[in-house]
Amino acid sequence: MFVPDRIRLLFIIICCVLIAFLAVLSVFMYKKQNEYRLYIEIPIVTGVYSIIAYCLFLASRDHFYAVLFDSLYFVGTDWLALFMLLFAIQYTEIGVGHRKKIIGILGSLCLIDSLDLIINNFTHSMFDLVERNNAFLGWYWANDF
Repeated sequence: MFVPDRIRLLFIIICCVLIAFLAVLSVFMYKKQNEYRLYIEIPIVTGVYSIIAYCLFLASRDHFYAVLFDSLYFVGTDWLALFMLLFAIQYTEIGVGHRKKIIGILGSLCLIDSLDLIINNFTHSMFDLVERNNAFLGWYWANDF
């Protein structure tokens, strides 16, 4: 199922170092009691989730798992964009009065897109992956829309 080559393995190791850095950052954020702590912590956790899903996608040789982890990566990036927007709203205090509307509308869109990405694993209605080969990188997954 998982057969990373040297380049992918190096990238996965770098991602593990990044996850460790984000974990240390999360510990420091947890100790600091400020009003933005939650708005920073949630994107960090979502980012770690996205990194893990992308590393699993890179290491997947099986088509089903590659599509699954790529979909889960896209789900994570959707929610990460929403959480970053919420942090920006809280930090700049622009649109704070409309925060509930923004969360409702964009949260619903993220939820619908997440469900569509999960369903894509079985229907391939959004994208599919095709295994390709390259002289420099070796095998890789290419998107087929």
